[in-house]
Amino acid sequence: MYLSVELPQAVKMILKEVKPKEIEYIPLLDSLNRVVGKPIYAESCIPHFRKSPFDGYALKSSQIKGASDINPITFKVIGLVKAGDNLDHIIEAVKIMTGAPAHPFYDAVVKKRKN
Repeated sequence: MYLSVELPQAVKMILKEVKPKEIEYIPLLDSLNRVVGKPIYAESCIPHFRKSPFDGYALKSSQIKGASDINPITFKVIGLVKAGDNLDHIIEAVKIMTGAPAHPFYDAVVKKRKN
């Protein structure tokens, strides 16, 4: 027989039965298929430049103010920036790849949609 309960009640029931595991400290080489017990924070940014989080088009966000499906704004895309490239000049919009350096002029990346 199944008991029908609302979601908040079900969550309470589950949390009542689940006991958190204690953190176990082990050598790094023994950590395969394990879960970290605490957040890990980097001491410095590597690489030390702003980079694109995904493939898309880098541009200045002020250039797309007011854009919408019924009021699209188009750009001439002149150039492609790949990881490892050095963009030393500013152009209207540029296709940018994941991990590529983002010139300080650009403050937005419009994510490329996958069709």
